[in-house]
Amino acid sequence: MKILPLKKQVVFFAFTLFFIITTRVMAQIGDSSIIVKDVWVRPSQVENSAAYMTIENTGSVLDQLISVQTNACEWVELHRIEKVRSIFRMRPVESIDIPSETVTILRPAGMHLMLMKLKNPLKVGEKVILHLNFKKAGAMTVEAEVRHTHNKEYQRTLPQEKESRQPEKNETLQDIDETQAPPVSKG
Repeated sequence: MKILPLKKQVVFFAFTLFFIITTRVMAQIGDSSIIVKDVWVRPSQVENSAAYMTIENTGSVLDQLISVQTNACEWVELHRIEKVRSIFRMRPVESIDIPSETVTILRPAGMHLMLMKLKNPLKVGEKVILHLNFKKAGAMTVEAEVRHTHNKEYQRTLPQEKESRQPEKNETLQDIDETQAPPVSKG
């Protein structure tokens, strides 16, 4: 049996170690390929706001958005809207599934991100940096524009057959689906 020179042994060991680590990482990641676009945040003078975006998973495995951080607020919650006895309520969730080969839209009246305890008011035209954490794809940083929902491109994705209503006795506006909340008067 022939023994390789030390230099070749080190190169062989390094290559083998690289191959093992790369294979393990690829097995954990799978074929998750996440594209995030159309990221925006609702302007707010109060302590909370909401962020929306389109997340496309072009990979062959399910991924999940598991957390979000930003310097604009103290914490971010992942939310979904559910209807309970004809009342729409926001509910925090642990994660948002991003199925393979699918586009998931976080939008008003649907899944969205709640920015809790804003550090400063958010004004139209400002930018907010969001750090998204996916279970398989890992960390991703995106820039969100602060804008109103009057953007026509996003308006077409909203449910059309909803009527405005006032909150009931033991209900807050946060309990109501955002598209059903009465308009907020300025001034």
